[in-house]
Amino acid sequence: MSINIMTNPMSIIGQVISASTKITNNPVGIQSILWTNITTAGHLLSLKDKNGNIILPLVADAPGSSGKLAYYVPFPRGLSANGIYCDDLDSGDVYIYISM
Repeated sequence: MSINIMTNPMSIIGQVISASTKITNNPVGIQSILWTNITTAGHLLSLKDKNGNIILPLVADAPGSSGKLAYYVPFPRGLSANGIYCDDLDSGDVYIYISM
């Protein structure tokens, strides 16, 4: 797993093994979240803020003909988060687009 918070989008590449993996502890404005390269139906993505409030819970459906899934979740008015922590990422890569 690798985490890059120095770019926009922030990225989490690969499976998150430990719960409450810190992405950033700073307040951020989220514009959208993209979860790609999901390999298996039932895999989970769970993002929370530093207080444990759920930002985004997703469960993957069955993969398409390519064997991969993607979810795009926009927040048209923006979503303020007091830090971002990844509680669960069973497969794939996550890109978090932040307000600048």
